[in-house]
Amino acid sequence: MARTRNILLAVLTLLAFSLPLSADNPALGKKTDPDSQGAQGVRSLHLCDDGETLHQLTGRYHPSRSAAFTLDHCSSSDGGTTWSRPVALPTSTHPPGAFHRGSDARIAAHRGRLVAIWSEAGTGAFGGGPMASALSEDGGKTWTVGPNP
Repeated sequence: MARTRNILLAVLTLLAFSLPLSADNPALGKKTDPDSQGAQGVRSLHLCDDGETLHQLTGRYHPSRSAAFTLDHCSSSDGGTTWSRPVALPTSTHPPGAFHRGSDARIAAHRGRLVAIWSEAGTGAFGGGPMASALSEDGGKTWTVGPNP
């Protein structure tokens, strides 16, 4: 029960940080285009549990950076009470495209081995392109570019 509560709190916290951080924030009574330069923050979130550790993959939008979309991983071995520092995934050779519901980045874990998969920018539906991946053999402490799934 406590583990479920902690996971729910983690998800709600991250969703709160995904609100646009601009002067045209809907909470202030103005409309915000979700693809506008002001709509920054968490755009993709995926959690998985390998039986011992919770793994979180977060996709963020940074309109002021040349690599506007980034991915990072953090983990928790105490059911979500505490989390490791985020570790950036290697996305420079296969940059993520815009995250949309249904095309969020995903993570899977088994005995400390992790794989993260996302869609690169492209000309497909919603700007999607080829799939890309990153692999970790040490529980997410380090990452390498993976094969094209």
